[in-house]
Amino acid sequence: MINFSAKLPSFQHGTKATATCSRSLTANSQRLATASQGAFAQTLSGMTADPNCSLVRSGASGSQLPVTGQISATVPAGLSVLVPPTQTVASAASAAPAKAASTTQWYASSTADNKYWAQQPAAVQALRQMPSEAQREQLASQLAAQGYSIDVPVMVWGWDAGITTQLRESAGYTWVPSALQQNVTEAPGLTTPGFTAYNPANPPAGSILVG
Repeated sequence: MINFSAKLPSFQHGTKATATCSRSLTANSQRLATASQGAFAQTLSGMTADPNCSLVRSGASGSQLPVTGQISATVPAGLSVLVPPTQTVASAASAAPAKAASTTQWYASSTADNKYWAQQPAAVQALRQMPSEAQREQLASQLAAQGYSIDVPVMVWGWDAGITTQLRESAGYTWVPSALQQNVTEAPGLTTPGFTAYNPANPPAGSILVG
């Protein structure tokens, strides 16, 4: 059976205990605040601010954790951001693959064509090596003025000499006029009043012989 007649602690004693506890807590808080303010002031006095840098540097030793050195590392700028320091950029000359020299000729190179050009003087053969028609025309005019026979369709216009010769032979031509000669007015085998008949047996001096 529970005895309810036991005395409870006096209210007066509880009040005194509460007051004592409050005073103890207040004193401890004041001592803690004073100590914290002193420590903060000491730490602040050991720190300096560099006006040229946004970082705040501390005078404390950083041997255990060199955070300041890591943060203040040089920030890469320009192309160094894109290219790692250990990577080398190859020059355009070494990066581009070398192109093989082209051996393709602009002119015809059949057996008949080579034979035709082999019969020409060396000065005239130079026309075959010129891919530009304007250049060929300029040189051909100079050679014709010097007395060379210039076959305009082949040597200036760049026609295939073998095929052109076959067409001329099939049409009955034994000669054709050179650059400075008069054009043929009458085709072989035709006779028209008022036109000069073509004479296959009498090529003019300086004309281009066919065949």
